[in-house]
Amino acid sequence: MHTKHPETDPTKNYDTTDLPIQGVLKGMGALAMMAIVAGPISYFVMVKLGGPGGKLHLSGTPDRSHVSRAKMPDAPNPILQDNVTASADIRNLRLKETRKMAEGFDNPDTKEHTLPVSEAIEMEAAKKGG
Repeated sequence: MHTKHPETDPTKNYDTTDLPIQGVLKGMGALAMMAIVAGPISYFVMVKLGGPGGKLHLSGTPDRSHVSRAKMPDAPNPILQDNVTASADIRNLRLKETRKMAEGFDNPDTKEHTLPVSEAIEMEAAKKGG
């Protein structure tokens, strides 16, 4: 496999030759040099000049120091739900639904009566003679 003109294998749909080590080393050296040059430049821009939003205002960059930031509304703030309370709320909702489905309930305000699902299925089966 390390020859200049390897025999091609028609069963493989890819190139089986290796990369030349000199080209790989040149590429790695260029990457290292770029990092060595970019490091001090980035440090100078971010620390010494204050970075974006600091003392550095390039031409064409609008000064937004007069713009107020959006803030949370005054109390009562909306309370975001975390994963602990969300899972507990979902579990409680499922238990309440299951209880309603299994036991049924009466609502005197609307004069509504519900049956448990299992009883409703049995009543429909009895109507159809099954």
